[in-house]
Amino acid sequence: MKKAKSESESKWAILTPKKLPDGRWMVSLGKVDDKYPRKFFKTRSDAQTFCNDERARRKVHGSITAEADGVKVSQWMQLDELLEETGIKLSTIEEWIALEKHMMDAKAGSLLEAGSAHLDAYLSVKKTGTAKECFEAFHTALIAAKRRGKYRADSRNRCGRFLRWFGDDKEVLNITPQTIEAYLATLKNKGDFKTISAWLGWAAKNRWLPANPCAGLKPEEPAHVEVITLSPADAAEMLRRAVKTEEWDVLAHITISLFAGLRPDEFRKVAKGDDPAYLLWEYIKGEHISVPPALSKNGRRSGQGRTVPIEPTLREWLDFIREKLGPPLSGPVLRANWKKAWENWRKTHWLRGNQKWPKDVLRHSFGSYHLARGRSPEVTAFLMENSPKILKKHYWAWETLGPEATAYWDLTPTKVLKA
Repeated sequence: MKKAKSESESKWAILTPKKLPDGRWMVSLGKVDDKYPRKFFKTRSDAQTFCNDERARRKVHGSITAEADGVKVSQWMQLDELLEETGIKLSTIEEWIALEKHMMDAKAGSLLEAGSAHLDAYLSVKKTGTAKECFEAFHTALIAAKRRGKYRADSRNRCGRFLRWFGDDKEVLNITPQTIEAYLATLKNKGDFKTISAWLGWAAKNRWLPANPCAGLKPEEPAHVEVITLSPADAAEMLRRAVKTEEWDVLAHITISLFAGLRPDEFRKVAKGDDPAYLLWEYIKGEHISVPPALSKNGRRSGQGRTVPIEPTLREWLDFIREKLGPPLSGPVLRANWKKAWENWRKTHWLRGNQKWPKDVLRHSFGSYHLARGRSPEVTAFLMENSPKILKKHYWAWETLGPEATAYWDLTPTKVLKA
């Protein structure tokens, strides 16, 4: 005579797929501490695979499951069903037991608490889309907030590198702390991390993500930055070639960069969403160059520009240019298509072969020789709109010799062209 089935077995066959009216498939795990936890699947195939795996697991690891707290098993099964929507899937009780033990060993609270917190964060997300769509929304917000063009350009460049690595078409929800950690290992420019964190922090605040995946992470401290400068001889040669070609805006750019340390962006800013801004000859008068707020690095935020004193060497070069062009000089210092013109001039008259133009080499030359002459990081940093800490840590050391600095600041038109 066959043994009578238990109440649970007669109601639901243990580890046997059963189709529900809504089209899903249900699997009963049997009686656990007077409860009947169940798993749900979209297809019969998924349900049957789970049953097969669970039977094999119970056969091999039955003793582990037998020791589990029945109440917790029931709670885990309910949480597992909810978390499956967020991409977290733990198929077996053994996996839940192991994870629960890990959480308690790490003093991170119970697994139920951690899982519930994750679920709450996931449910807080109200916007969905690809990583690229999320970034474009962030960029639009920067324009609406009137963030300066340089900041937006840096954001697009730095986040663009991440998007190419991660994948434009992947869901933004797939950007996790593990994703950011993996990307950090590929970075040479650790400055990208702050920009990416700003974007993903905005995404979390605007409910694209449950939290900023960069939070709590810290990139490795960057190595000492090698700043490339021109030797006095190379600087003199560049000045001579600019005079020989009679491209006076090129000469103005070189001299103001070498002897006043202006950034390239302080000559002109043309960014989508902003009114174009140019350094005008009218700003160069008396003993100073007045950089307006629209051009200076911190001007948009502070509402103030900056003033740079005109060195005697630069004064002679400005007089030389005025003599060639005829006074009074007015309007933009650089031509409209400056970026292309400057690139072409360097390729034709300065760079050799495939030599790469070092970034900010003219400005860095100013900083190096100014520091070597005055030996005051505070004064040089103030003139360059940097901090002394950054100057000393990442840029100019004391290797530049006094005689080289003397030769550099003696590069007047008379000395350069006589040679």
